Amino acid sequence: MGVQMSSMVFAEMLQSTASGHVAFAIGGAEGLRLPASWLRISLSQMTWPHRLARLLLLEQIFRSREIWAQSGYHK
Repeated sequence: MGVQMSSMVFAEMLQSTASGHVAFAIGGAEGLRLPASWLRISLSQMTWPHRLARLLLLEQIFRSREIWAQSGYHK
């Protein structure tokens, strides 16, 4: 199980990555067994199909960029 976070915290976490390079891996219902992963996040306590999970993740990445740009999309 990963860490659940708000859109604001997710945006801050992405912005604070030193290298600017981030990779995401979407696990199954039981999550991932990647001991080398830097951080595991949870999109929800619910189980989602992979295609929908990808869409949720992409929306959060887009939302993060809009938060950085202070575009008003987030509200």
